[in-house]
Amino acid sequence: MNIFISQSGDKSKKIAEVFKEWIENYFVDVNIFVSSETIDGGEGWFKEVINSLRESDFAISILTKENHSKPWINYEYGALVEILKNKGIDKANVVPILFGITAKEISGEPIQQYQCISFEDVKLKEKLKKMFFNINSLNGNKLNSKDFAEKFEETYEKYKEKMEPSVKWYSPKGLSGFDNMIKLLDEENARNPKRSKLDDYSSLTNPKLYN
Repeated sequence: MNIFISQSGDKSKKIAEVFKEWIENYFVDVNIFVSSETIDGGEGWFKEVINSLRESDFAISILTKENHSKPWINYEYGALVEILKNKGIDKANVVPILFGITAKEISGEPIQQYQCISFEDVKLKEKLKKMFFNINSLNGNKLNSKDFAEKFEETYEKYKEKMEPSVKWYSPKGLSGFDNMIKLLDEENARNPKRSKLDDYSSLTNPKLYN
């Protein structure tokens, strides 16, 4: 089985490499292509990307604020979808994963038509488990249900933590991530009871919160 991981930029490169390590440690007989790691550069790199796209059975796209509108990301996806379609492979096997960006922000882009997973989603674990389940199915269910479930529980937190340094938003008081933004907003509301609960997160950029 061949998996293509699409990425562009330093942040998405690091995340893609974590996914590569995770999947390789999870499954046997799975080949993963990440352009940043697999291609040496120079003449022939474009041909190698196209060949890898053609050989792919499943694809993951790492999307960030920096890369989601890059032509190359959308080109890879467009090419991959056509290839999978011609091979009779369901588009559910194309999974965009959003880091520090919302589905609304990619509205109108070709990649939006697929079922995205957001790193900030409260159901992240459930959705990634489903993605791994689909990979296992495509790989001939080489992991039985019991082993699959146990392995996911054993590895999820480890690899999630490996990705977190690449997706920090704000780091006031040593905190990061969407949950911590909510926590800070709740603390601000508690300090100012008359403050409208409908206020946006603009108060989180207040320098006072970082002191």
